[in-house]
Amino acid sequence: MKTCRICAYRADLPEIIAREVLLGTQEEFSYFECLRCGTVQICRIPEDLSRYYPPQYYSLAPPRELLERYARPSPVKSWLASLVLHKSFPAKSLLFRGRLFPQFLREVSKLGLRQDSAILDVGCGEGLLLRRMYSWGFSRLTGTDPFLATPVQLPGLTLKKGTLEELQGSFDLVTLHHVIEHVGDPRKLLGTARKLLHESSWLLITTPLADSYGWRKYRANWLGLDPPRHLHVFTVRSITALAQEAGYRLVEVVYDPGELLWEASFRISLGERPFGPSQSSWARQRAWKRWGQKLALLGDADVATLYFRLKAKE
Repeated sequence: MKTCRICAYRADLPEIIAREVLLGTQEEFSYFECLRCGTVQICRIPEDLSRYYPPQYYSLAPPRELLERYARPSPVKSWLASLVLHKSFPAKSLLFRGRLFPQFLREVSKLGLRQDSAILDVGCGEGLLLRRMYSWGFSRLTGTDPFLATPVQLPGLTLKKGTLEELQGSFDLVTLHHVIEHVGDPRKLLGTARKLLHESSWLLITTPLADSYGWRKYRANWLGLDPPRHLHVFTVRSITALAQEAGYRLVEVVYDPGELLWEASFRISLGERPFGPSQSSWARQRAWKRWGQKLALLGDADVATLYFRLKAKE
């Protein structure tokens, strides 16, 4: 018998055996899929997860040249960011459609935030996203990660080695970018994050989804499973229910086409390492891209960002 750690459903469920491929250890891990909420979860959480996050793990080892590129605010980028975030003009929406501005700037503008908004990135790795924001003039940035190698303290940018429970203060935006699936107790994580928010704050959760085309097609070979680091792979319904239980309300779900996951999953199904020079034809890549865009419109894509705010006080 297995008990779902998310909805407490209990049943005799079959196990799904998946291998660790990102580091190439080929260790086997057992997962099961809850028949009630759909969450796919590891049967037994490893006692020592730290060994699966070595220094060369991708989020902990971004290219050094990128870290140096974003080491300080750029006057030009800062001015451009202040222009689009603080001013209103007819062509503003057209500017965001091009490639002049990064995705996070469009996101911040959409949420009504500014360069001096307090932003927290949980599970920040070496802080590549926050460092990019820093180079665009954002001045109240905080990141935390238990596996961070080198803490950073700059005017406007703080990267801390540690957990969310160790933080204090209030933030306008808290992001869990591919984090919640790594957490042994996601219910506790959401409750802790709630204490750092005020009534007009945003919580953004980006995560792979078990109610997706990629999971149905590739199953144990799906990169979104990423054993054993992904402990819980949610459905939109299960993560929304968990967030509502913690005091949040869902505002919007934005799906991200999953063709990049499909390429890696296809390689895993062939017994190969997930990343490397593409072996798919140009036609296949184009077909995957079009199919991914359609699935995103249908709400069946492999990854989504969920936008939450706090529930109104009764």
